[in-house]
Amino acid sequence: MNEEVTDVKVRIIGGGPGGLYLAALVREAVPQADVVVFERNRPDETYGFGVVFSQPTLRHLREHDHAGFERLFSPAVRWPGIDIHIGGRSWRCGGHGFAAIERRLLLAELAERARRAGAELRYETTVDPGSAELADADVVVVANGANSAWRTTYAGQLGATVDTATAKFIWFGTTHVFDGMTFLFEENEHGWFAAHAYPYSPERSTFVVETDHASWRAAGLDGFDTEQPPGPSDAVSAAYAERLFARHLGSGRLVVNNSRWASFRTVRTGRWIIDDRTVLLGDAAHTAHFSVGSGTKMAMEDALSLAGHLTAAATGHISVGAALHAYQADRQPEVRRIQDAARPSLSWWEHFGEYATLPPAQFALHFLTRSGRVGRHRLQRSDPEFLGDVLTELLGDADAAALNRPLTLHSGHPLPHRLVALDPAGGGRASANSDDATPHLADLGSSIAPGHVAHSSVDGGAARVAWCCAPADPAAVPAFVEAQTSALLSADLIVVEAADADESGGPGVDAQLAQQRVAEILRLRLGRTVALVRRDITADDAAALVLAGRTDLIAVPTLRVAELLADDTGDASPAAALTPPTRDEVR
Repeated sequence: MNEEVTDVKVRIIGGGPGGLYLAALVREAVPQADVVVFERNRPDETYGFGVVFSQPTLRHLREHDHAGFERLFSPAVRWPGIDIHIGGRSWRCGGHGFAAIERRLLLAELAERARRAGAELRYETTVDPGSAELADADVVVVANGANSAWRTTYAGQLGATVDTATAKFIWFGTTHVFDGMTFLFEENEHGWFAAHAYPYSPERSTFVVETDHASWRAAGLDGFDTEQPPGPSDAVSAAYAERLFARHLGSGRLVVNNSRWASFRTVRTGRWIIDDRTVLLGDAAHTAHFSVGSGTKMAMEDALSLAGHLTAAATGHISVGAALHAYQADRQPEVRRIQDAARPSLSWWEHFGEYATLPPAQFALHFLTRSGRVGRHRLQRSDPEFLGDVLTELLGDADAAALNRPLTLHSGHPLPHRLVALDPAGGGRASANSDDATPHLADLGSSIAPGHVAHSSVDGGAARVAWCCAPADPAAVPAFVEAQTSALLSADLIVVEAADADESGGPGVDAQLAQQRVAEILRLRLGRTVALVRRDITADDAAALVLAGRTDLIAVPTLRVAELLADDTGDASPAAALTPPTRDEVR
């Protein structure tokens, strides 16, 4: 292959952060490239307030764009932790590290950088697959957001799906400047409401309000016509939120900018490549709930990857088609990881009113561990004082074991700790590695179909057990629990198994989420004692599930009981210490 740079023609549809960043990066790396960005809106027409980035994201951007990083992020507001306010109590968990910048400033700097590099920006211009402006393009990058008409047009061949959440949210700004990433939870006569707030300048903060659909309707906040063109804001909801969160806002006021209620839409695409010259980028290809994955962050990281591969194509090292496939292979695994973490977090926000009934300390722990990727050890490393305060309030001792604690079933049958030993179906106790006092039951997991219940007993009859396999779809959980209530409530202990299996042989994200929702409904609504079946779980993850109130017990193979009890400690392992928690996992 030759080293000569070609006059590659790159056409970018969408002048958001991802499209503008890509234009600048390509022109800086390949000055001969002909790069044009098409944006349907005016240059000064942008919606939103602050954009937040985690420290790992900032490190990644700095590493791959050292020359431009400081100019982009020098105005950013930075802070080290997370504040949680509920029931008149406040909890601060440090050690995470975030930065935020005003979206308008970020877009202006990216646009100026693209112009300096020599890209052409055409505003108030709409293009579609048949537009003449694209006729001679070597590369077409579709970066026109979550509502991309291109993705919709090619949804079949891309394997594109859009899932709409039940929770409602609305974006505001506020003149109150918060200290850092702040989560506020308030209950009134209509239900539970929450706010995600964080500063993005010395004078302003972002203020996102979220609630469940029933509370939103009960509060009469469904009157604004969200079908009208962008621009007008929901003033009624702004006034309502100001009243509800008045004690947190102080003298601050809410600021509107196309502020209207919406339900989050998770976009997934199996393929990002439309044809041998056309590819999706950013929200056009994927979204993840804003409580975990910033769309701006993912779009900018997409742009970094795609710019590198297009540079290789422009210098003759690979073909354009190969560059697009390399970009897709590079970015899809990371995007899937973020979306997998976002799935349980999104579900948490759909049901947080249920969790608000937990003691405040346990609620804070429940919130921080909601993605399933943060355990006791990670919180210990992030902020040992926070974890110590929470555990002291929950257990009376900051160093208390989580699993090595007794529990008494409704029948009066005592259990010595929080593990249940699963013996081979139909067999007796499989190994002497488990303490004689450990509760044993036959492992019925492979014999129960999703959505069904079987009955068993602990230790040959000491307590009645209902073993259920959760539906594969989380949306089917409420109907399943209602249909099986009599069978489930007749037991002293309910064992909940996950349905399905992913490519690794374990439960997939949705199946495990459905399993968790069954357990939560049984515990929080019906007051039952629950054991989650988690055969491959670590002691740290098991401890997090029990401490956060997601389950009472963990059911594991008999051979693993002694191992998990021995590992039940608050000391972080050396291996875990190498991977500090990030916003994608904690926020």
